[in-house]
Amino acid sequence: MREGALRWGLMSDARDIGRHGDGPSPPRTGRAFVVAARWLLAAACAAAIPLAFGALALPARLGAFAALSFLLANALWQHLPLAPACLAAFAASALFAVVVVALVDVGGASDAGNLIFYLCFAALGAALARLALKAIDRMARRRP
Repeated sequence: MREGALRWGLMSDARDIGRHGDGPSPPRTGRAFVVAARWLLAAACAAAIPLAFGALALPARLGAFAALSFLLANALWQHLPLAPACLAAFAASALFAVVVVALVDVGGASDAGNLIFYLCFAALGAALARLALKAIDRMARRRP
């Protein structure tokens, strides 16, 4: 069953198929480390935002949501094509902004008036991620 699924392209197994189809590829522990590091950076940014939200000035909060969106797009790009990764990063950052503002609002200091700005900067972060990651990918493909 497995061999048939591999032959018809229904499953992929990096251990069985090399990058250029020339035999088994070696374990890619370096690649796994890069993917894990990208997710850890995004998680650290997401954890830092609600912890430091009250202490940050408005420009820093705006930058934090743009950075979160950028880092999420970078992490998601390892699993999705670039455009859907950027859209998913914006959606996740926007939802996170709504949750953070709601949590801060419970504490008595309403920040709901700035929510639209957080959403705009989350979109800006995703758009910048698309431009930057596309350029980085283009340069990496040109390199021999």
